[in-house]
Amino acid sequence: MLFDEHRLTQDLQRNPCFQQLHYFAETPSTNQFLLDQMHPNGTVCLADTQTQGRGQHGRAWVSPSTGNLYASMAWRFTTQTPLQTLPLWCAITLVEALGALGFVGLQLKWPNDVLFNGQKLAGILLESMTRGAQTYVVVGLGLNLRLPAYVASSIDQPYCDLTQVKPSAAGDFDVTRISAHVLSAMLSMLSQFPTPRDLAEAWAQYDRFKHQTVLFEWSPQQRLQGTGLGVDEAGAYRVSDGTQTYSLCLGQHRLRLAKNT
Repeated sequence: MLFDEHRLTQDLQRNPCFQQLHYFAETPSTNQFLLDQMHPNGTVCLADTQTQGRGQHGRAWVSPSTGNLYASMAWRFTTQTPLQTLPLWCAITLVEALGALGFVGLQLKWPNDVLFNGQKLAGILLESMTRGAQTYVVVGLGLNLRLPAYVASSIDQPYCDLTQVKPSAAGDFDVTRISAHVLSAMLSMLSQFPTPRDLAEAWAQYDRFKHQTVLFEWSPQQRLQGTGLGVDEAGAYRVSDGTQTYSLCLGQHRLRLAKNT
């Protein structure tokens, strides 16, 4: 097993939001494990590797057994809770948690990818189901701690890992401590959601697209180029084409840097 389960559990137990840990050497998907049956708030599923890991837009999440973090967390909200901003707060929380450990210079790609030098470091996938007056949310997290060179051919986008963000830490890289810190921060955020903090202000500190020329699309045939302006309080991303400002809704639009930037 790649993580020290006893120490990880002990570290997580310092946070009253934590309930229980399910740790597998291999599982199809940590998200699916928590979706197959509703679990108590604060339940965490962790795996050394996933055989059917998934990301945004139906993409596969490459999950080699090399010390990366593949984890999911369960939390229940009332159906009245406005959840549209939760994916963004998950991403902000992850960047802030890593920053507290000295992994700095990270950026956010709307709605919830974490980048370093334009390369993907982490991704977040939220899935949910409603039962009566409750919405059961599973937050899936994939964080590249150490990625071996052999996985390059199976990843279809630029990527990096934490050893590149902070090379000085590579020789003393405690994946259990890093993972416990990140998971605890995420659980604390879920317990306090919706947060009273200003979303637009928090996102702006790490925004990859702000003041950049971006391309956003509704479909492969419908796209427009403009300037990124940041997110609004509802979590939509604002883009101006010089004459009009558009708000891009989560799940309906895709956003990326224009190729000439």
